[in-house]
Amino acid sequence: MIEIKANDLCYHCGDHCGKGKIHLDNKIFCCIGCKTVYEILKSKDLSEYYRIEDRPGIQQKDDQFSDFAFLDIPQIKQELITYSDDRVESVTLKLPGIHCSSCLWLLERLSRLHRGVVRSELNFLRKEASITYNKEEISLRKLAELLKSIGYEPNIALDESKRKQATRKRDLGFIYRLGIAGFAFGNIMLLSFPEYFEEGMYEDPSFGAFFGYINLILATPVFFYCANPYFISAWKGLRNKFLNIDVPVSVGILVLFFRSAYEILSHTGSGYMDSLTGLVFFLLIGRWFQNRTYQALSFEKDYEQYFPLGITRISKKGKETVLLNQVETGDRLLIRSGELIPADSMLKKGKALIDYSFVTGEADPVEVSGSQILYAGGRQRGEQIEIEITKTFSQSYLMQLWKYEDKSVGKTKSLNGIIDRVSQYFTLIVLLVAIGSGIFWYFLNPALMVHAVTSVLIIACPCALALTIPFVYGNGLKLLEKTGLYLKDAIYIERLSEIDYIVFDKTGTITSQTTKQVSYHGRELKRAEKMAVSALASNSGHPLSRAVVEFISMDSDLNITDYKEDLGKGISGKVANTNIRVGSPHYLGITNPVETTAVHVEIDEIYAGYFSITNAYRKGLKSMLNSLGPDLPMEVMTGDGDSERSQLVDIFGHRSNLHFNMLPMDKLMHIKNLQSKGHKVLMIGDGLNDAGAISESHVGISISDNIYGFLPSCDAIMEANFFHRLGDILSFCKTSISVVKANFLISFSYNIIGMLFAVQGHLSPVLAAILMPVSSVSVVAFAVIATNYLARRNKFFSFDKTDKSQALN
Repeated sequence: MIEIKANDLCYHCGDHCGKGKIHLDNKIFCCIGCKTVYEILKSKDLSEYYRIEDRPGIQQKDDQFSDFAFLDIPQIKQELITYSDDRVESVTLKLPGIHCSSCLWLLERLSRLHRGVVRSELNFLRKEASITYNKEEISLRKLAELLKSIGYEPNIALDESKRKQATRKRDLGFIYRLGIAGFAFGNIMLLSFPEYFEEGMYEDPSFGAFFGYINLILATPVFFYCANPYFISAWKGLRNKFLNIDVPVSVGILVLFFRSAYEILSHTGSGYMDSLTGLVFFLLIGRWFQNRTYQALSFEKDYEQYFPLGITRISKKGKETVLLNQVETGDRLLIRSGELIPADSMLKKGKALIDYSFVTGEADPVEVSGSQILYAGGRQRGEQIEIEITKTFSQSYLMQLWKYEDKSVGKTKSLNGIIDRVSQYFTLIVLLVAIGSGIFWYFLNPALMVHAVTSVLIIACPCALALTIPFVYGNGLKLLEKTGLYLKDAIYIERLSEIDYIVFDKTGTITSQTTKQVSYHGRELKRAEKMAVSALASNSGHPLSRAVVEFISMDSDLNITDYKEDLGKGISGKVANTNIRVGSPHYLGITNPVETTAVHVEIDEIYAGYFSITNAYRKGLKSMLNSLGPDLPMEVMTGDGDSERSQLVDIFGHRSNLHFNMLPMDKLMHIKNLQSKGHKVLMIGDGLNDAGAISESHVGISISDNIYGFLPSCDAIMEANFFHRLGDILSFCKTSISVVKANFLISFSYNIIGMLFAVQGHLSPVLAAILMPVSSVSVVAFAVIATNYLARRNKFFSFDKTDKSQALN
């Protein structure tokens, strides 16, 4: 834990500045990017941005190259534009950086930043901006670059609009059903109000008959349209010789409707249309509650969302930006620092320093020179290079990893666990009771036979049973969001409760992707020497050089001459008349290097010492592991070597198994082996190298510092800042099953009480009208109250996601 003082926080984004502060106008900034945004806003008289909310901006540090040249390609632009005429165009862009009221204020004033912007409107919840612009003043590409310059880089995916249209079409159908059922339920309750007190209280019986006809008219679309999905689901279950929960629900709806229609048309009663429409309405609300998933997230990704949409191709005509799917074998491509290798290729020009961490899990960049092979998915971390494509993407190593994901099938996507098992027995018991009561009254009093049978089927309709899991798990999904966990489907709450084995990836999962632990060993460096080493290292883009600069944290404007960099090996130069060399043991000629990753330092041809650099493990990791309990077995799998074995043993203890140098296929096969032994495995990873293992596991969680960026297909997404809450999350999921069982007990109690009246043939419409809504409301209320209580007990509400200082600590 470190104490963060107010004067250590960036004026723009609020992040910790360390010792490398940038000063301007009596304000401090953590990086040149944040300072630039401040200057842009100040020059456009938009400084009010900072008065709406304290330190509202987004940190501008960004190692990844971002080029929007592909937006000039007509095919891409056409798919993104929502409206176009001779003068203006409109576009809706996803802006993941939106997070506070200042974002709303600034983005709706884009016209003051550029005169080409005509109008901009923000959908805060969906993190989207709808922008209309004058295409003669500003292009779509320039608009995207403008948004990036102020900290709101658009997240552009071509299939996003198609996915939204399909989702919107599904949502509209559901909303229509919910609206019709709610309208009918409310009006039928109002028209049936006199029937709840005294049968035949109308002075003129024709009023009762008239309102009965209106109720029948209102209930008809509810029966034929709103309840249709339950009939379809029940039919599919019966066709496959399986009694799912929708079978008894459908039987109850059918009996309610036809019994009520008979009573109304024959003038023998008022029917149960209020109970029918109320049942359907509550069921639809439960389904909406359960399916209230986070639309901003996508659990299914493909390579088009991982790679840039456009790539720079070198041809006889010069450099041109083309679509990724237009790249063919033999094409020569230009890859800048921070860009991805789009397909297996051969290095033709320059020196490559490739980061394969996302593909293989190996943390350290790989140096490639000469005519060596570069694999798809690697990210260039050095100078600009030229490559020649040797394989199409479909034949690349990276595509094979995607294919591994597709081999894992059998993960259910619906709630057919506890509830379907219970519903089979429930349906059989209800049918037996109904048949038994019918036989009994046939011999004793035939006039009551039909009344008794239908009353049993009506009162025993498992409305409370059907509402239990949607509301328990639906509310659970919403509460888990507070812990930074976004589940793909409510069924995974049940699956998480069954976990008996946990496997962690190392790089980027239990270690931080953005920070490293650095320590210096050797003779004590003078202040001037530290400044000189920092100044030299700051000229290199190598991750280890950046780690050294961050560790020293000293501002320096020293003049550097004779600068040379041997890519991936070391750097040298003359700083303030001092000759300095920094790099690997081989670069400095050290014969007995230390085993850990290290950057060695030589000053005026005399060896000074080395900076030891290791991965920084996520804060709260050890306490989180302790919260999981001593009896839960855990493992760590990594593509790295075993240089950090001692640290991992210290953190996990000797009860955990550690696996090093594992390829993606090795991880997949290991999870398969554990599953074959009967274990319910939770796999937590972060990259494509973990995709096969995540897909194969009982539950697969992808952890990320940016939940809107690329993630492998997974069952859940977890924000990295909340990784330490894993123990609380698993505890909540386990106890949620107890809430489900308690709700079942409440539901069964209502059904038993109701059937005691029904089998006697004495169940009146008034009692049925009271029992059914009360049972539904009580089950819903208990589900919401109980899950909220469990969440408070697990301290879900004690950590504010917007509290930056606590996240830093």
